[in-house]
Amino acid sequence: MIHNCSLIIIKYKNKYLLYDDQRWKCKLFINYKTVNKDNENHLINFISKDLEIDTSLISCKYITSKIQRKYSISHNVYRTYNHSLYLVTLSSLPTIMINKNFNLKTY
Repeated sequence: MIHNCSLIIIKYKNKYLLYDDQRWKCKLFINYKTVNKDNENHLINFISKDLEIDTSLISCKYITSKIQRKYSISHNVYRTYNHSLYLVTLSSLPTIMINKNFNLKTY
């Protein structure tokens, strides 16, 4: 079974949005489960909701994908992942992102 995941590089001017992952103890790009149909619009809608920004201010571009097999600590087995990488550009800074550090409901 392949687990599909979309990794999102969110860029505003020369800054990138990362989240502090407590489990991995590092900063990571935001990620969402990949959907089979119209994934870019799916991602835009999730980002819009999470950042509280209008969808018209978000552009999303597919970059590449890579299938990788890696050990899942939480599942205690090797799993196969299809990671798709997207570049998301914001044309305006969302209010929630005015501060350098902020909390999202989903993370």
